[in-house]
Amino acid sequence: MLQSRMTWSLQLSLSALVLGLVACGAEAGPTSEPAGKSEQALAPASDAAFVWSGSSTGGTPPPSYSYNSSGATNFVTLLTTGQYRVDFPGLGSTIGGDVQVTAYGGGSERCKVNYWTSAGSTLQVYINCYTTTGAPVNTLFTANYLRRSDHPGIEGSYVWAYDPTSSNYTLPPPYTWNSTGGVVSISHTPGSGTYSVALGGQNLGGGTVEVTAYGASNSYCKVGSWGGTSVTVVCFDGSTGAPVESQFDLIFSTQSPSPFDYRSNSPNNIWSFSYAWAYSPTAASYTLGGSYQLGKVSCCTDGAGYPFGATQTPGTITRSGVGSYNVKFPGLATLSASPSNVKVTGYGYGSDTCKVTNWYTSGSDAFANVACFSAAGARVDAYYTITYSSFAYIIG
Repeated sequence: MLQSRMTWSLQLSLSALVLGLVACGAEAGPTSEPAGKSEQALAPASDAAFVWSGSSTGGTPPPSYSYNSSGATNFVTLLTTGQYRVDFPGLGSTIGGDVQVTAYGGGSERCKVNYWTSAGSTLQVYINCYTTTGAPVNTLFTANYLRRSDHPGIEGSYVWAYDPTSSNYTLPPPYTWNSTGGVVSISHTPGSGTYSVALGGQNLGGGTVEVTAYGASNSYCKVGSWGGTSVTVVCFDGSTGAPVESQFDLIFSTQSPSPFDYRSNSPNNIWSFSYAWAYSPTAASYTLGGSYQLGKVSCCTDGAGYPFGATQTPGTITRSGVGSYNVKFPGLATLSASPSNVKVTGYGYGSDTCKVTNWYTSGSDAFANVACFSAAGARVDAYYTITYSSFAYIIG
């Protein structure tokens, strides 16, 4: 997140992002034909972007799986084996924000954020990918960026945990944001690879968490648990699976309480979304329940510029084999070709991790396939969180 790290400015843009309602539609996942772009994000005074890389050698991502709130076209460059740069034109003028990355495909590869910076008005995100032995490897991935500066109350937060060895420190903007305006701090027992992230004023009795390791090493990180006043993050060595100290990026999102519970509070600042905690890794099939799952399809924006819309029926998860899952997101299929994105984060205190293998739509519903692996790369049953972001919308 160099943007630039050496001259770290704390000033955030106060310019507003005008939100519109655009017809959006169904795509069949990352094997379908390209489609058009939509130009709305969620919150006022914010940015958002995502890509599915589309090719392990770089190029222009398929428009069905690429979005930029500036309206510009994203681009992926392969720099050397396992190292990529994602260009998000039009989003580099204001520093800050958060980046999340998920490796994509049926193999056991892992991907992470190396750093991000600005080149003029272009935001440049550097991504590294590795095998389970820690060697650089070319592979597909999804990545998403968001930046917010509003404070609407309990809703969400993002964090760049930049000091992996400190026992306790407070994180300032612009690479940390809290919708409550509360203090964000991290406590850590040196050498443990385990971090407790306190998000001041948030309600952690539900919602979802996304985590991505940060930096040039082959470390990988996941969410251990969340609740009470903090989120626990655990990090591992990408060669051995042993606990290791690491920088990381984190997003927390939850449903706003009254009077804002009508709002569509997207973890990744996208028009419509569904998130879930996959809490039963050996069950043949189950319907998600409780406060750790939510689906929203927006219809309109309120007077403050925030989208709102209908809450969708809880999704289901079906296990097809060891470490293989299909997640159904009811109502999240878009109405005509438009972009979508998926982020998966491993959950729990073990060294296993999970990734997205593909996603698609059928009828009015969206589906994503997830694969989970041990540190050594074997398929294992595991817990995870998943977020599906799209431009589905409801008229009315």
